[in-house]
Amino acid sequence: MSQPMDQEKSQADTNNQSESSQTNSTSQESGKAADGKELVDELTRLGQKFVEVVEVAWNSEQRKKIEEDLRTGLVSVANSLEDGFKRVSSTKEAQDAVKSAEDVAEKVRTSKIAAELSDALAEGLRALSDQMDKLSKDLKQKSSATQSTAKGTDPGKDTQDIPIARDDQS
Repeated sequence: MSQPMDQEKSQADTNNQSESSQTNSTSQESGKAADGKELVDELTRLGQKFVEVVEVAWNSEQRKKIEEDLRTGLVSVANSLEDGFKRVSSTKEAQDAVKSAEDVAEKVRTSKIAAELSDALAEGLRALSDQMDKLSKDLKQKSSATQSTAKGTDPGKDTQDIPIARDDQS
């Protein structure tokens, strides 16, 4: 008679432990959810404060004054440069300099050195493009291999489940 009584007590203890671990698990999950919600709430609040700061700074009188000063200064610089270019381009020396620059540019375009440089540059760019293509293919292969390994679909590798003991399980 003592044996059935011990079995009932053992079963009752097991049920109590199961209910206790379920309660602990549920409270931990709700605690994690609350922590996650709290984090999201804080990030949302931070984002709102950042937007407020940017709006205040953007609408400040100081920013508007700086913007107006910059606009005025840029218009003044542009006008000064335009006047200077008009004065310089109207002189004989400037016209001669432009003609000389055009002659040099034409000589460079028609010279053998320019053709060789162009060919070498094209060849270098082609080689760079080939290397970039190889790199891209390698990265795609590594990415697909990593994804298939992560999904557990890589038949070449054995997997093993390892149990992890937790402190909350007594």
